[in-house]
Amino acid sequence: MNWYKKTTKFASISFYIEDSHKVAQPMNLLEICFDITKFIYYVKNLKGLKIRQDSVAPDTSHSRFDEPTGTINFYLTDERVDKAFVDSLIHDYNEYKFPSIEIKVGDQEKSGVSDFDVVRLHVTKNDTFDLEELPSINLVNTNAAMLLNLLQANGVNVDPNEFSGVINVDELKAALNRIEQEEYQLPAYTRDTEISEEPGKAKLHDFGVDVSRIKRYLDGLKIIAQYIDNNNLTNRNIVFA
Repeated sequence: MNWYKKTTKFASISFYIEDSHKVAQPMNLLEICFDITKFIYYVKNLKGLKIRQDSVAPDTSHSRFDEPTGTINFYLTDERVDKAFVDSLIHDYNEYKFPSIEIKVGDQEKSGVSDFDVVRLHVTKNDTFDLEELPSINLVNTNAAMLLNLLQANGVNVDPNEFSGVINVDELKAALNRIEQEEYQLPAYTRDTEISEEPGKAKLHDFGVDVSRIKRYLDGLKIIAQYIDNNNLTNRNIVFA
């Protein structure tokens, strides 16, 4: 499943509206896979299963991962999970997503690329492409830590050493206004490009961050805050994780 490793960002942090998982958003096959995994853990509350994110993956031999419909492989990576489990799970998922998404469960087969059996899931209906996408931003860990340090220095109650937490939107808006008025502080948060290499290991590239990129990150947070204001959301928090 090399396609999965190529299309997934590792060591990164996303900033998004709290409880956004409860709001229907446009999803392609890859995003539906992630959504099924979240459904297992956070809706069905089945946290003891050995189901990884790559246990549910688009079947790229028959479908494009960025298309709205197609085939998904559900790998039976836990010995307690069988086709009956998948049938029941997808029945509940279809009800949870009704009327936007409909998935039909196919047969259990031997996988040609994995040691595990696989159940084919056929996404036959996906109306989520007509929905509005909620704003979010994704940063590599080093840049997220920089951004959190900047926000903390301007009055936001966050811990830059923790890569998960909550940002209050009203604190954020006050901080963004202050930073906009005091742009002279931004150069202190920049980082030069660095390349490090150890014998026998791959080169590590740190592309650094300049003032213009920091401003783009701040603009991204401002868009999220504006969305919360414009839609009168009662939960005025941004989650980072």
